[in-house]
Amino acid sequence: MSSGVGVAALQMAKALGAKVIGTSGSADKLARLKPLGLDVALCTRSADFHDDVMQATGGKGVNLVVNTVGGSVFAENVRCAAFEGRLATVGYVDGMLKAEIDIEALHARRLTLFGVSNKLRTPDQRAQCPPLPKGASSRWSIASFLLRSWLRPRPAWKRTSIWARSCSRRPPDAA
Repeated sequence: MSSGVGVAALQMAKALGAKVIGTSGSADKLARLKPLGLDVALCTRSADFHDDVMQATGGKGVNLVVNTVGGSVFAENVRCAAFEGRLATVGYVDGMLKAEIDIEALHARRLTLFGVSNKLRTPDQRAQCPPLPKGASSRWSIASFLLRSWLRPRPAWKRTSIWARSCSRRPPDAA
């Protein structure tokens, strides 16, 4: 949760009104995320957070999991996903590139699993904005709101926001 991607995901989720549950092996990092809107902080370096997530969500699970850790927590992330939940794997700092998939859970809960990476993309592909999210009326209204309101580099982290890097074209209504 304390990586650049994790912080940006936290800020975007809060801008959209979501309850955010985050894990980190560092209590200090979790404490620094509280002022940014982290609702539930789980201090752990193990794949043992399912029960806490279920308690925090009233047994429903989460609508979106952003996995920056990798294969060591993949199965636990699947367990934490709600009905029709989504799991975005955006990194593998643990170095584990393989994990078991609970196909019964995937099927029964209609889960969506997807990966996000820029490693194999060309500079031209990286400069292109991602497709407009489902239900969004305008990419630029969303990006402009987030950039103006929430996504600001924080002193505790040296990375810039993922929105600022992912869309090199300036929106026509940007301030």
